[in-house]
Amino acid sequence: MIFDYLDYFLLPVFFLLGAIISYEDIRYGKIKNKWIAVGAIWGLAVYLFFLFWLLIGPFITNFYYDNILNLTVGAPRPVFTVHFSFLLQSIVNGFAALAIGFLVWRAKGWAAGDAKLFFIFSLLIPIKYYWKSYLPIFPSFTLLINIFIPLLLFLFFRSCLHFFLHFPRLGTSEISQRFKNFFANKENLKTRGVMILGFLEIFLFLGLWQKKFGSFLPSGVSHYGMLAFPLLIIFSGPISRFIQKPLVAKIISVIFVLFLAGGLIFAPQLTWQILSQSLQMMIAFIIVLSLFRKLIDFYVDSSEKEGERAFPMAIWLFLGGIITLLFQGSVLSIILRFAA
Repeated sequence: MIFDYLDYFLLPVFFLLGAIISYEDIRYGKIKNKWIAVGAIWGLAVYLFFLFWLLIGPFITNFYYDNILNLTVGAPRPVFTVHFSFLLQSIVNGFAALAIGFLVWRAKGWAAGDAKLFFIFSLLIPIKYYWKSYLPIFPSFTLLINIFIPLLLFLFFRSCLHFFLHFPRLGTSEISQRFKNFFANKENLKTRGVMILGFLEIFLFLGLWQKKFGSFLPSGVSHYGMLAFPLLIIFSGPISRFIQKPLVAKIISVIFVLFLAGGLIFAPQLTWQILSQSLQMMIAFIIVLSLFRKLIDFYVDSSEKEGERAFPMAIWLFLGGIITLLFQGSVLSIILRFAA
């Protein structure tokens, strides 16, 4: 099967570059552009080769069957090829990963070299490995989740350990003052309130309006609501800064009122059910995320003061790729499946 041939062409290079780049990032704290170039050239060359094979493959295989095997007319003649749509989706996914990697870099989620490496891994991991959490146009969103969720969990547990180790030095008065400052910050609470409204709009639209106008929306769009959570984790900084603008907060509030009014008119019982479930989920998530970020910020600040070296990101990208190959879906979907 041609997909297996893609594995033979792409996956050895993924493992080879992943191991080399991870080692060099741990040893030297740098991702070298020469390895990025090797991965980009190889990945694009493989896909371009199979695109070219679409044109010449039938002629070559027929020549092989007629002139070398001397098959009779009507004998089975399998032609090993690949669907154009599969190749197109693979290439589009790669460049979508490049754009998203750039946005994560702009959001200071990782360095420029990490963004390039994400693009390379998106090219070198065939899109069939995303089938359990497949997102059209950008299937590598699964890879992005598999990079950041384990990384953030690691940081969270390491931050908790660091916090408790430094707890005696801080003293209860300083800790209580930090929590008071956090909850006394009205702008902070307002931002989180607007953020909750914004995501309630998403869940209202995907839950209620999918039911009413499902024929106008892509199939399975209601499942994309869960993407809000990893997006909120990865882009929480830029999202917070964006919704702090008064005009943005007003627009979000107006849209929420319109969605709510429409829902109460067309399906009041379903609307209240969606609101109740989503509100509980979002409030719990915002509280956990806030605590999560505070602990990590404390850990990062303390590490910088103590002169600790930043951890290498390449190894987490490599680990995310391996997780994707093993589970063929996102760790978030696995966690939610067990939690359900």
